Amino acid sequence: MLATAGLVASTGARPSTVHLIALAAFVPYGALLLRGEAPSLRATLALTLLAALPMVVAPPLSSDDLFRYLWDGRVLGAGLSPYAHAPTDPALAGLRDALWRRINHPELPTIYPPVAQGLFALADLVWHHPTSMKALALLGHLGESEA
Repeated sequence: MLATAGLVASTGARPSTVHLIALAAFVPYGALLLRGEAPSLRATLALTLLAALPMVVAPPLSSDDLFRYLWDGRVLGAGLSPYAHAPTDPALAGLRDALWRRINHPELPTIYPPVAQGLFALADLVWHHPTSMKALALLGHLGESEA
């Protein structure tokens, strides 16, 4: 069902439609839990990965924050401080690209903490694209599921 939400998101559907489909994906899992059953950890991880991959490649729908994450990662990767410069700062003009236009509140420097900045820089180093940030988030979710 989450895979369906990802595919629907890729077609340009409204965010509310995609969110309703994603919400419906949790109904079978909730029914299992209510009956006192739960899938194995391996099955849960495999299903999560299979269901979430389409959401990783789907366009971002719920928030534009990830464009700020990528911007902060790009700034840090260039050896500059996202705390010292807002995205509109002329000193950063050489770093701007099409994704830069989608940053919310570009007149403000970043608010995100240093460890998050390191993750943003890692995602940007892999690929300056929303998919890299969403893939990193998926890896984090899989990691926390295993713990």
